[in-house]
Parts: sequence; structure tokens; C-alpha cells
Amino acid sequence: MIYLDNAGTMPPPKEAGSEFKEFNGLSDNFFNPSATYRGGILVKNRIDAVRNDLAGALRVPAEAVFFTSGATEANNWIFSGAVKNKKYGVVISAGEHASVYEPAMYLKNAGFDVRVAALTGQGTVDRADFLSKLDENTGLISLIHVSNETGAVNDLAALSGLARAICPKAVFHADGVQALGKLPLDLSASGLDAYSFSGHKVGAFKGIGGLYVKPGVSIRPFMLGGGQESGMRSGTENVPGILSFGRAFAAFSRQAAENASEIRGNFAYLVDRLSAIEGVSVAGDPANNAGYILTLLIAGVRAEVLQTLLYDKGVAVGRGAACSSKKPGNRILEAMGHGKKEIEGALRLSLSPFTKREALKRAATAIEESILTMRGYRIG
Repeated sequence: MIYLDNAGTMPPPKEAGSEFKEFNGLSDNFFNPSATYRGGILVKNRIDAVRNDLAGALRVPAEAVFFTSGATEANNWIFSGAVKNKKYGVVISAGEHASVYEPAMYLKNAGFDVRVAALTGQGTVDRADFLSKLDENTGLISLIHVSNETGAVNDLAALSGLARAICPKAVFHADGVQALGKLPLDLSASGLDAYSFSGHKVGAFKGIGGLYVKPGVSIRPFMLGGGQESGMRSGTENVPGILSFGRAFAAFSRQAAENASEIRGNFAYLVDRLSAIEGVSVAGDPANNAGYILTLLIAGVRAEVLQTLLYDKGVAVGRGAACSSKKPGNRILEAMGHGKKEIEGALRLSLSPFTKREALKRAATAIEESILTMRGYRIG
């Protein structure tokens, strides 16, 4: 199987599996991290080591990193924890993942002032429209770092700097799910107050993620109880998930750094090879892309049929965000100005640092042949 749906989820590396075997509760290291005897302390130390490694990669203090059940929880936490009353408005973009967009719409339906900034045709936040949505009463801003639909990159440092001049007290949050491990990150110098991330997008087991909250930024705890995660997110920690996150992120980051030029070359190869097919175009600007997600707009085909045909040929691709793939249309592509017929043929290919060129060549051939078959041409 040639797997090109890594933005949906990534297969865990062997390193992550070894942690699961050791700390899944079926081995001698089954202890509760809150236990005060040696076994519990050992497990707690392993969790803290992962926290320290992630904090180092993000260039933030370790005590500012909190583990959650995933990025959906982290994004929801921001909306429940940073928005404290209807005096303060909320600004998001039309390009947000559902786990930001839906909490924002929930607040809007509850009577909060929620404003949605437009996207450019390239899939980035329209800067002028974004600034027009801000005022001195804006209390929360949430923008995606890398689009999960197109791979477009928002310049968060520039946007946060401009926003501070208008609403200096606003909490500025970013959904960093598709950026973690793929882009250089220095959150301490970014102007951001909070940043969400997910484990399974870099090869950890599903059910683990996290939230960075800048020291001094006030948000309410998400869950109360035993006081885990410094009292901000109570509940016994997902030990095998956290430790798999540590191992998987280390492997992902190492491969991404060592193969940086190969990864860029793979992305450029796919853009050139597939956009050369008649009736195929790229959504967004390939020059402003994290280099891992490529969305094609394919005329004359229905993407769900093409996806099935490709899977039968041993190529797994996506049709956009997995959590929204069963819903009609595509809210983000529509916000970029694409029409219904274009969106019907939208196919998302997403790479990992482990993707090889030879596999991409075979996949590209299968995609072209499948498109031609669906258009009624005889192949071979």
C-alpha cells in the first residue's frame, strides 16, 4: 500500500510501539504516575521527559505544555477557558479546522460576538479583512498555522504583531496540528499565547495531544479532579500515549531534518507531475505550502469514486479533513472561492518525512490512469 493520507493520521514508527508495549498496563510498568512510590515516580519522570522534549522543540518552558486527549480537546479548551463573558469578542478565520470552527459557532449561537475573517484564493487569512474584524473588545483570536486542507501557511508572527496594536489583551491561539515537526517553531518569539498540537499526526498513537499556554496567560482549567497537569487538566495521564508521542515525534523530527531537501523535492515532483494532467489544478499556492499537503482539483471526476478506485490499486489518498469527509462540500475550499463542481473533484495527498520518491512515481501513474479511466479513455 502506498499511503498518502498522512494528514489524516500517520502510521506509528517502531519506536512508538516499544513504548506502548512497556507502559500499556500489561507489563511491570503499569503504575499510576501520581503514585508516590518508586514505580509511580519512574513513570512520572518518563512523562516529564517527553514534556521537556516537546517544550524544547517549541522553545517554551516545560511547565507551559499540557497533555490532552488530542488537538480537538486542546482547541475546545481554548474556547471554554479563554472566553469568559460576552463582553469580549472572538475572531477566527474561514479556514479553521472543525474543532475550532464549531466551538466558535457554538459561542455565536449563544450570543457571543464571533467574527470570521475571509481567506484569500491561496488559502491564507486575508490580512486586511482579518484586521477589520478586530477591535479593542476582541478577547480571543484563533487562526490555523498550516491549513489541514491545502497546506497553506499563515504568517502568525506577522498577524499577531498587527493584532496586538488593535487588541493587546486578546489571547492569540493557533491550531498547530499540521505544523508540528514540519516547520521551524519558536513559540516564545511568535507572539502567540497558546498553541494546539496532536500526536497521531506525527506517528504517535491516537488519543494524545497537547496545548501550550504562555506563562501568565489566564485560561480556566479544562477538567477538575485529581490535579494532574498542574491542576489544569485533571485525570490520570494516558501514559502509553504520551510516551508514544515522545518517541514518534523524535523520529519524525529527525527524519524531517535529515531529509529536508528530499521532502521539498517530493512535494515539487507531485505538483509538477500531477498539475500537468489535463483538467488538474492545485488548490492554493505551492510556493507558500508546508510541503506535506497537496490538494488537487480534478475536472470531470467525483473524488469519492476516484479515491475508491485508487485504493483498489493500492494507493490511499484523502478527500480533505477526515473528520469532515462525510459531509457534503468543503467549507474551506468554498471560502477560497472554488465552486461546487471543482470541489466535487478535490483530492488531498499528504506526505510524511518517510515518503519515498519511487512510491510517489507509482502513485502519480495510478492517479493519472484512474482519472483517464473515469473520463472514458482506454488505458493500455
